[in-house]
Amino acid sequence: MQAVLAPEISHIKAHYRGEEAHNLILEAYKKYGVSPFYTLKPLLVSFLQVPILVAVFNALGEMPQFTGSSFLWITDLAYPDRVFLLPWQMPMFGDSFNVLPFVMSFVALFSTIIFQNQYAPTTEVKQQKRNLYLMVLVFFVLFYPFPAVMVLYWALANILQTVQQQIIKI
Repeated sequence: MQAVLAPEISHIKAHYRGEEAHNLILEAYKKYGVSPFYTLKPLLVSFLQVPILVAVFNALGEMPQFTGSSFLWITDLAYPDRVFLLPWQMPMFGDSFNVLPFVMSFVALFSTIIFQNQYAPTTEVKQQKRNLYLMVLVFFVLFYPFPAVMVLYWALANILQTVQQQIIKI
């Protein structure tokens, strides 16, 4: 729907100003039977997902079953997957080198690179990819000091989501 509305709205914005532009945009939405708030629908879904995600992260971070449990190179899943100590302390990152945040970021970057939205215009897909690249950076910084089990969960969820999207696309 956005592919249909975008050219008409950009034409209105280029040729009209103020209240006249606003009324013409509302008429365009009405003509196609779309609410002006239709772009907020994904945001509402996010509002439902965020509390669940926070609950899962709290549960994973505080589960005693992960304390002392090891997996591959990770000696304790309840703590960051420290490979070695750094000779200095970095703000927000601590004094250890953790591999899982890099793995998680690589998975997210790969997913972003192969991301395609066949229903959106090319300019919008580019904007979506820019936002996804920024999210990779934000999640790297955010997850770096997290317990290994949480970062592992997020990386595996991204891998499964990427595989699922590729299967559905076929």
